[in-house]
Amino acid sequence: MAVLLVLSEWIAGAFAARVLHQGRIFETDPVLGWKNIPRLSTARRNPNGELWQIQINNQGFRGPDAWTPEASRRILVLGDSFAFGQGVNVQERFDAVLVRQRPAWSLVNLGIMGYGTDQEVMAGRRYYAGLQPGDALVLLTHWNDFYDVLRHSVSGRPKPWFELQEGVLTAHAPAIGWRSRIQDHSYLLARASALAERRAFSAEDWRLGLRLYQAIVSQEIKVLTARGVLVLIAYHGASMLGEPAEGEIRHMLQEVCPAGNPSKLNLDVFLDRAGGPLYFPAERHWNAKGHRIVGTALLEELDRLFARHEARGP
Repeated sequence: MAVLLVLSEWIAGAFAARVLHQGRIFETDPVLGWKNIPRLSTARRNPNGELWQIQINNQGFRGPDAWTPEASRRILVLGDSFAFGQGVNVQERFDAVLVRQRPAWSLVNLGIMGYGTDQEVMAGRRYYAGLQPGDALVLLTHWNDFYDVLRHSVSGRPKPWFELQEGVLTAHAPAIGWRSRIQDHSYLLARASALAERRAFSAEDWRLGLRLYQAIVSQEIKVLTARGVLVLIAYHGASMLGEPAEGEIRHMLQEVCPAGNPSKLNLDVFLDRAGGPLYFPAERHWNAKGHRIVGTALLEELDRLFARHEARGP
């Protein structure tokens, strides 16, 4: 029986990696729940049937793992699969658009597929010390982040989470056990865990998620602005929800960003008015054109942020 299980696992894993191009890319992380496997080199197939390459750096992220010393501006990007660039090569990603237009800037992108805002800021804290006054943090926010911050696991993988009681945030470490560690090496268990995890969210969950997101982000903003770091919250997907949810998101972000720093940018405005397909079918991630639209919008907003900062002076 054990031999059959091992053989089945090997066949399934090999088929996933070599035929479906869906091999494993994550490993367990005691703080973040999971991260990309450092120094991984693999390929996946997007919904258009095109292979896209994944190259992971020494720190477990996709792209540069440090800012260049001579950079005029350092920019830290936090986000989930949209920031990671799911479905496109890294040269097509929105931050590549920024660097091509502003080669004196240096960007570090910490986007990882499946992350919620709680995991994103925890990953970002490791890099805050490298940001100087006048540098910027870009937080990409999708509407599902307001649910993700409520989760204690995603696809069967435990994640860290915050609890908000009487205005006080308490962080909880991911509950990583033997199942998580086996899942690192078992394609069948990983797929079964992903399929088994289902949760229905209520309207009250939605509003709780909004409040929790607001508390988490406001806490990070306080730390960053005290260091003189500029913050840009670039949000998208709200237009898919319609009212009243879209209005609730706008109201919450207005409270988080009342006076320009931090700044907020509704990417839906740029995506909704652009012609041509901007998303992959079904999964709704940005294709290469969508990334170009987003990169251009972020470039314009960052230019404005940096110009206002320079006008104010030290």
